[in-house]
Amino acid sequence: MSNPIQAKLAEMLAENGGAIPTPPHLAEHFKRLLPSEHLESVERNLPDPAPVSQGKARLGPARKKRLKQPKA
Repeated sequence: MSNPIQAKLAEMLAENGGAIPTPPHLAEHFKRLLPSEHLESVERNLPDPAPVSQGKARLGPARKKRLKQPKA
């Protein structure tokens, strides 16, 4: 790589197992923006995930028509 920035990024990725590191000054900034108490309250207030249906997805009327027509 001829670009020194790309070389440094590749070196950092290799050190961290493919994860892009957060610079320390930004990590502190993020901690101030989102304190852990706030994150916990947000997680508590999230709705439960919708149940996954085990059947076929419902088809709209146009899709039903297309499926009923024989292929030419």
